Amino acid sequence: MERRLILVTRPKEQAKEFAAEIERLGAVPVLCPLLDIHPVSYDLSHFSRPDAVPDAIIVTSQQVFSVGADFSPLLSVPVYCVGEKTGEAARGAGFADVYEAGGDVDALVALVRDQVQPSSRLLYLRGEDVRADIAALLAGYQVDEEIMYGADVISALPQDVIDLFPKLFAICLFSPRSGSILKGLMDKHGLGPFVKNINLLSLSDAVLESVDDLGWKTSRVADRKDLRSMIANLTSILDRI
Repeated sequence: MERRLILVTRPKEQAKEFAAEIERLGAVPVLCPLLDIHPVSYDLSHFSRPDAVPDAIIVTSQQVFSVGADFSPLLSVPVYCVGEKTGEAARGAGFADVYEAGGDVDALVALVRDQVQPSSRLLYLRGEDVRADIAALLAGYQVDEEIMYGADVISALPQDVIDLFPKLFAICLFSPRSGSILKGLMDKHGLGPFVKNINLLSLSDAVLESVDDLGWKTSRVADRKDLRSMIANLTSILDRI
């Protein structure tokens, strides 16, 4: 039987583990990052001053740890991460005091409010584009922000992905932004007619909503907002269809 093709739309570094799981399941990952991640101009050196060190750090994306930053001035500070993978990336960057929320911003905010004293100084390490206003959600805290990376939308799908699109078994989407980007690129390249034969796996209801009107063969939403749930859904759909 021909091996099934699974389109993976995550940025390159984040896609590696998921692609390995797809191969383990006997399918073929088709890597198509929809965002080009690049570092921006930032300076963490001033945090080496004792009076500049925050009480805690907040991170909502593991991409913060993929741009080659020197976090040494901050490694003694507790880090509050949106989920497990971001927590793993924080530890990989040298942080030891790492706390993980349940995979979304609401859970992260609740965790911070539960463990960090109000009026504390928080440092939010983030990308240029974010969906949630962390400072507003954490009213009562002093929230400073440091932009660590940018994410540029690709202007067109690679030709090899376009050629494989009619043969795709499934597409995996991890964010509403990636869903909206993919939808626009599919329209640009006239790929809409192929959707009726493609299964969709979404990380959350919000992700599904970004592409729900396209008429997928089947669509599933992960039980939890993490990679394990996406892998479980993919395993199930490969077994049943």
